[in-house]
Amino acid sequence: MNEGTVHEQMSATHKHVLVVTIDRAPINSMLMPMYQRVVEIFEGLRDRPEVRCAIITGANPDVIDGVGLKPGGKNRPFIGGADTRGLASRTSDSVGERSTISRRAYEAVRLSPVPTIAAVNGAALGAGFVIATSCDFIIASDRARFAIPEIDVGAMGGSRHARRILPDMIMRYLTMTAERVDGEFMKQYGATLEVTKPEGLMETAFKLADKLAAKSPKLMRLRKESMGVVTEMPFAAGYRVEQFYTALAVGMKDGQEASASVAERRAPVWEDDE
Repeated sequence: MNEGTVHEQMSATHKHVLVVTIDRAPINSMLMPMYQRVVEIFEGLRDRPEVRCAIITGANPDVIDGVGLKPGGKNRPFIGGADTRGLASRTSDSVGERSTISRRAYEAVRLSPVPTIAAVNGAALGAGFVIATSCDFIIASDRARFAIPEIDVGAMGGSRHARRILPDMIMRYLTMTAERVDGEFMKQYGATLEVTKPEGLMETAFKLADKLAAKSPKLMRLRKESMGVVTEMPFAAGYRVEQFYTALAVGMKDGQEASASVAERRAPVWEDDE
C-alpha cells in the first residue's frame, strides 16, 4: 500500500513562504500518518519564525517546477478525502481514534500561527474540503471540485467546517446531497478568494503569500492568535478581547514602528528584518 507523505519546503523564490504538499497517488487520500505529519508541521510553526505564510496544495506529477500544469496534463485531486479502503471494517473504537488524530490536524491548520492558503488544484473531497476550509484563504483552479460526500460512506463530519465559510442552507445542500461544486459556485458565497486557470494557480497563491509575508511577522502572528480566540465568542465579548490584543500590539516594537511609518509616510522596517 502506498503510505503517502506530506512534503514541506521553503520556497526558493518567495521569501518566508512554506509550501506543504499532500502526496499520495493516485488521489492524494489521507492516511493516519499523513494527518500526524500535518499536525507536526503546522503546530511546529510556532517555533519557526522564518515562516510567515504557508501554502497547502496537492501533489501533481503533471505540474512543471511546482508552478503550472503541463499543457494537456491531467489533474490529480487536491486531497481526495480520507482513505476509504478500511470503511467496511470500522468500529466505534477505531473511528474514535481516527477522529482524534484528524481533528487535531484540522485544528493545527485552522489555528496556524501564520496565514494559510489552500491552493486547490483538483478535487477537495471530505477531508480535503475540511483542510481547505480550515485555511485562511482558498485559491481554486477552475478544475477544482468541492464536495462533502460523508453521507455516501456512512460518516457525519464536515458540516461544521463548511458552515464557517458557507451560508447555512448551502452547507445543508452540500452535506445532504454530496454534490460536487466548482470554485465559481464557492466564490459566489465568498468561500473562494479567486478562481484561476490551472497554470496560474500557484502564481496566484504566491502573490497573496508574498503580500501577507511582507507584513510584520510579530503583528501577523498576534492577529492570527486573536482571531482564533474570538471566532467562537459572542460579538461584544470578542471585540473586547481584540481590544486587549491591541494593547499588546501597541507595546510591541513592530506596533510602534507600524504607527511611526504611517505618520512619517515611509515603508516600515520590521524588527525581524533589521
